[in-house]
Amino acid sequence: MSGRNSRFARYVRNHDYKLYDDGRLFDLSADAEEEFPFTASNDNDDRAAARKQLAPIFDQMVKEKPPKPV
Repeated sequence: MSGRNSRFARYVRNHDYKLYDDGRLFDLSADAEEEFPFTASNDNDDRAAARKQLAPIFDQMVKEKPPKPV
């Protein structure tokens, strides 16, 4: 997803993985362009561990959309 996309997206990441709040997980070392998302149903052990580490961080984030720029 590029900065040109107008859809508001929340995500958290670590060195290898990026998890969006809609459940899509990307392996950034193998898919830097974020073309092939993983869902929880097709996680392997590494992806499941990354999802387990990253998902709770959403609870600490502000849930509202930021105001539109003027």
